[in-house]
Amino acid sequence: MNQTTQTTNKARTARRWRALLFLLIGATFFACGGNKAKTNAKSDGVHVFRNANFGMSTAEVKAGESDAVKLVNDTPEKLHYTADMGENDFSDIIYHFNSADELIEIEFNLYFDEKQNAQDIHAGLIQQFSSDYKSVSDNSWIGSAGGTDFQVFARRSESIKTPGVYVIWQPL
Repeated sequence: MNQTTQTTNKARTARRWRALLFLLIGATFFACGGNKAKTNAKSDGVHVFRNANFGMSTAEVKAGESDAVKLVNDTPEKLHYTADMGENDFSDIIYHFNSADELIEIEFNLYFDEKQNAQDIHAGLIQQFSSDYKSVSDNSWIGSAGGTDFQVFARRSESIKTPGVYVIWQPL
């Protein structure tokens, strides 16, 4: 095999992994309930993220989560789930609660080995959020679900050590 063929094969493999990774993230993002877990304001407006809505209790959020994610921290203030997305890629889902046991914030953090994967996923989320929500700024949108208006923020980490994408939903 010559050098050109090796380079072409490496490029194809990288594109395939990025495509597979994007599909896996989509599955993690929308897991638990198929169409019921839509997160956009143009859909049925039932859930903010996965099967969660602001104001839900820890018990309700736990009941709505799937076995696709692993609960790693369970305190009165937060539920922290993680999901393996590949060799060294993973995601964290963190639900924050107030003293009245009501969901007040949702974090969805994705971590990658490759900076390009973070860039690709971030670009895909920006496109999706811009399509589904009302844009407020380059990295902020407003939507509505479960009878609550919310704001969602998305940003990409520029860290070379742990490139990632961070998404936060907060009620308005």
